[in-house]
Amino acid sequence: CLLAGLCGAMSLLPLSHTAPQTRLAGRRALGMVHLRGQTFATATSTSSSSSSSSSSSNFQQQPAPSIFEHMPRPRGGHRPKLSGDGLELFGQLASPADVPLQFAYAARSGVRDIRTWQTMSAAAVRSLRYLKANQLAAILHSCAQASWRDEHILCGLSEALRCAAELRRGTVRDYSVCLQSLRRLGYCPWVGALRPIVAELRWR
Repeated sequence: CLLAGLCGAMSLLPLSHTAPQTRLAGRRALGMVHLRGQTFATATSTSSSSSSSSSSSNFQQQPAPSIFEHMPRPRGGHRPKLSGDGLELFGQLASPADVPLQFAYAARSGVRDIRTWQTMSAAAVRSLRYLKANQLAAILHSCAQASWRDEHILCGLSEALRCAAELRRGTVRDYSVCLQSLRRLGYCPWVGALRPIVAELRWR
């Protein structure tokens, strides 16, 4: 009876006191080894962590640089300008809708070639009857940006703006941009051109 009671008591002890081999096998399965109060990672856990880190680093790699980043940039002191053939073709083939776009491109690119601006001004004067109020504003704004003060084209644009104001085909923004550009260029149209614009602005 005493031996049977002793065996039953031993069966009731916790697992940590009865099976240290089982506890060690479980830690090895998890990739951890406990030696003298310290816990170390086994090769299996290290390899798994390194593989996960390498896979995450592959996902975080930046894409290959674009070919446009390797293209040479223009020099800072270089000013683009049209060739003689290009100016001749522009004067012959440019439509009225192309004229404001050419003015905007020349002003934005920093073109300071006098011949280029003279050719564009002549094309603008020939196209005055077809230009809208917003296109007149775009041309005057480009001239103000480039400080191109040609009284011949400024007079023509002022007359075209007067006609647009008499027909009420412009907006307040168009008139404001035109008048601001004329002020920046230091050009004052004659009274007959300003009177319809002022009346249109008051009506608006």
